[in-house]
Amino acid sequence: DAAANGGPVTPSIGNADITVSSGTVTGGDITGENYSFLEVITIAKLTSGVATTPLFAGNPDQSILGFSINPSSAISFTQVVLNLSADPANKLTNYRLYSSANNTFDGIGSETLLATNSTVVGTYTVTLSSFAVAQDLIGSTDHFYFIVADVDAAANGGPVTPSIGNADITVSSGTVTGGDITGEDYIFPCAPPASKVSCNQFSRPQVRRVGKECRSR
Repeated sequence: DAAANGGPVTPSIGNADITVSSGTVTGGDITGENYSFLEVITIAKLTSGVATTPLFAGNPDQSILGFSINPSSAISFTQVVLNLSADPANKLTNYRLYSSANNTFDGIGSETLLATNSTVVGTYTVTLSSFAVAQDLIGSTDHFYFIVADVDAAANGGPVTPSIGNADITVSSGTVTGGDITGEDYIFPCAPPASKVSCNQFSRPQVRRVGKECRSR
């Protein structure tokens, strides 16, 4: 069944279960496996409302990865581990997980904050857990999530690519499927220099560039 879970269920037949035209059935009981049934949890990528590259320095609250979870029956979702392809130091910070009522990130004011973490460990992973609102998911229903970060005020360079895989989703039971979900290859250009307008003695507007010009590294 598409919503199978629990168990065990053990199939068997005995001598009396075999009907023949004549004679006596012998051999005793034939017993099968003790079958248990695990939920299948399918993850999929969301893109609506997710930021596109490039990301400019100082921009807060950028949705960098979206995903949905659809369990075959009711389970609890308790943790996600975000993987980053390169060192995000001085590029991304203040990672957060939000749940959404739909498949579009509509801004942090419209979504529900579940977890926050600014600590990047090992080969650039961030664990988001200890959810502020328990995620007890209904079976055969899509549930929507977005990972959000702030862009550092001095961000430049890149790329940094966010991703999650089946093993990065922790649930109460069942098997997570769907494969890797990979986001944009985010690059971080310098912010465009500001313009300042002034007038010379002939009252003709002059435009002067202020701030540090961007240069390739």
